[in-house]
Amino acid sequence: MSPTEDLVELVTEATGFSADEVQNTLTEQKIPRRRVLPTRQRLRVRAVHFAGIKNLRVEGSEHDRTLVPFSFAQELGQDVFAFATANRNDAGKSTVLETILWAVRGTTKTAQDVREWMRQAIVELAIGDDNFLVAWKLESGAPTGLIVQRASGSLRLDWASFDDTAMGDMTREFEDGQRPHQSAWDTLLEAERTTGAVVGTFDGDAGFKETIGDFMNSRFGFEEAEVFTKNRKAADALDGHISTHGWPLWSQALRIPEGGSTATIGEATQNTALLLEMYLGTSWGPTAHSAKARRGIIESSIATLRRRQTTEETARDASLHELEAQLSRFRTERAALPESIDADTYDDDLRDVQATADAVALAATAYSEAFTEQLAAHRAVAEAQADVVAAEEAAMTKRFWHSLKPTCCPRCDEPVQAEQWARESEGHCSLCNSALGLEEPTALPTTTPIVVDDASEDSDDDHDELELNRQRLLTLVAEAAFADAQLSVANEGRLNAFRLHTDAADRTRNRGTGIANVRVLDQQISVLEGRIQERASIGVPSADLENQERIVNILSAAEKAARKRSDAERLELLVSVSLDITALGRRLGFHQLDNADFKANTWLLVTKGGATPVHFGKCTPGEQLRLKIAIVIALLRNGTAAGIGRHPGLLVIDQITAEELNPVDVHELLTELVAVAAETGLQVIVGSARGELIEDVLDSDRVRMARPEDDLMW
Repeated sequence: MSPTEDLVELVTEATGFSADEVQNTLTEQKIPRRRVLPTRQRLRVRAVHFAGIKNLRVEGSEHDRTLVPFSFAQELGQDVFAFATANRNDAGKSTVLETILWAVRGTTKTAQDVREWMRQAIVELAIGDDNFLVAWKLESGAPTGLIVQRASGSLRLDWASFDDTAMGDMTREFEDGQRPHQSAWDTLLEAERTTGAVVGTFDGDAGFKETIGDFMNSRFGFEEAEVFTKNRKAADALDGHISTHGWPLWSQALRIPEGGSTATIGEATQNTALLLEMYLGTSWGPTAHSAKARRGIIESSIATLRRRQTTEETARDASLHELEAQLSRFRTERAALPESIDADTYDDDLRDVQATADAVALAATAYSEAFTEQLAAHRAVAEAQADVVAAEEAAMTKRFWHSLKPTCCPRCDEPVQAEQWARESEGHCSLCNSALGLEEPTALPTTTPIVVDDASEDSDDDHDELELNRQRLLTLVAEAAFADAQLSVANEGRLNAFRLHTDAADRTRNRGTGIANVRVLDQQISVLEGRIQERASIGVPSADLENQERIVNILSAAEKAARKRSDAERLELLVSVSLDITALGRRLGFHQLDNADFKANTWLLVTKGGATPVHFGKCTPGEQLRLKIAIVIALLRNGTAAGIGRHPGLLVIDQITAEELNPVDVHELLTELVAVAAETGLQVIVGSARGELIEDVLDSDRVRMARPEDDLMW
C-alpha cells in the first residue's frame, strides 16, 4: 500500500465522479482523512479513597437501624493489584473497583444505597509524567468535585494517615449529626490547588461524565466517533440516527465486565469493531467508521423521501384515474360528431363551455391537493394515537408496579408489619416512608411480591409526556377533521363544477349543429391531455433525491476503500492475535479449545472438542470469561509490539475467579497477567472472593485482603 494514497483519488477512481465533487462531499460530510496515530499515553491508578457512614439494619430488629462510619484508602502498585475476600461476595470489592472506574470513566455502577452512604472520594491518577487527583463529595449520592493536576515533583501523599483522619471526620459527623466545617478532604484539596492547578470541575452525574470525558480525550488524543444506529420498529429498515461517542465508549476497553455480555471486547456488541481501534489503531480506521455512519443517515433520509414520494404518487394516481375517465368520454363523443359546420351561432355557448371547463380543471386540482392533505393528516393522527397508547401503557405499567404492596424487605426477607402497611394509606412507602405519588392506590393481595421502584423515573415527567402526547393528538385530530371538511368542500366544488360544465355542453348540443361540440370537445381533450401530462411528471425523482444518492455512492466508496486498507493494516497482526488467544485460552483453563479465529470485525470463531466452529456467544460463561481475558491480553501484546496500540494500559477485572476457575487455572491466569503487565506496561486491578488463591501468586504488597474479623473490605 502506498503511503501517499489519497482518499479523494481512491473515491474518484471508484465512482467516476469529479475530484472536486468528491472533495466537497467528503468535506461537507466531515469524513476524516488518513491520520497519523497519536503517541500512546499511559494511565495508572496510584491510590483510591472513599469514606462515609453506613446506614444498616440492626440484626434481629424489624425497625431499628444503626449508623457506622467508614473510611477506605489504598495505594496501588504499578502492575497487578488485587482486592480480595476469603470466599465472601458482597463484601465491598466492587465498590472499590467502581470508585476507581468512576474517576477514570466519569460513570459508575455503584449501588444507590452505597452512593448515599458515601460522603467523599479521591482517586489519584498518573497520566504520562503528570499526576492528578479526581476528587468529589456526595450529597444524597449526587457528586460535586474537581480534577487537580499535582505540582511537578510533589511528594507522594500519605494515604494511610489520610485514611485515619478521614475516619475521624466521619466519626465526628456521626456524633455531631453534621459534616465538619473543614474536613481532611477540604484541607488536602486546598493544599493541592495552591501548589497545582484545577483542570476541571463538575456538578452532578452528567457534569462528572462530561468533564472526565473532555479531560481524558484531550490527554489521550481520542477522537469522537459517529455510529449509525437503526431505529427499532421503524417504518423502513433503513431508518435510523447517528450517535456520537467519546470517552465513555473508548473507556469500555479499560474493563472486562462480568458475565451477561457476549461482546468479545467492551460492553456492547454493536460497538466492538469501533473499540478495536483502542487496541490496534489504524490510519484508515476513523475514515471507515465515519463514512459508514454518514452513509447510514443519508440512506435513512433517502428512505424518508421515497415514502413521501409514494404518498404523493398515490394521490396523483387517484387524480389521473379521474382525468383519464373524462378524456375517454370526450373522445368517444368527439368521434361521433361531424367535422365541419358553421359555428358563428354558438360563440356565446362556447365561451360558457370553456369557462366551465376551466372551472372543472381547477376544481379537480383543488380536490387532488385536499386529498393529499387529508391522507397526511390521518397518518399523523394514527402515529399520535400510537404515541398516546404507548405513553398510557407506560404510565399504567408504572402505576401498577408502584401500587404493589410489599410483604417483605427485598434485602433481608423480613416481613413488613401492619404498622408499616398503615403508611401506604397515608401515601407513604411501607419500606422507606417516601411519598408514593400514586394517583389511585390499589390494595393487592398480601402474597404480592415486593417490586422495587426505579428511583431514576419521575412520575411527573411521565404525566407531562402523556399529557403532551394527548394534546398533540387532540391538535392533530382537529387538523384531520379540518382536512376532512376541506376535502368535502373540494369534492362538492368538483361535482358542482362538473355539473355546470355538463349543463353548458348539453345546451350547446341541444341548440344546433355539432360544430360547437366539436370545438368544445377538442378544447376539453386538449386541456385534459395537458392535465394528465402534468400529473404524470410528478413521479420523476427529485433533484434532491438524486443528489443524496450521489452522496451515498461517494460515502460507500470511501468506506470500502478505507475499510480495505484498515483491514490490510491489521491482517498479519490478527493472525498473531488468533494464535495468542488460542494458546492463552488453553493456559487459562479452556482445555478443549482447538482454535480461536479473531476477525477484523471482532467476531471470534471458536473450535473446541473437534466440533464445527461456533461463534463466541455460543460458548459457556466460563469459556467466555477465559476467552475475553485472552483476547484483551493478545490484543495488548500484539498492539504494543507493533507500535499501534492506543490502549492506555489500565485493565479492571471484577470477579476474576468467577465461573468456577479451579486453583490451577487461577494460578495460570494471574501468572500470565503479571507477565503481560511487565511486557506491555499494563496495570491490572482485579477483584476476587478467592483470596487464598490470589495470595498464592501475588506478593502481599499487591493484595488488599478484607478485614479478618468480618471479611469486609470497608
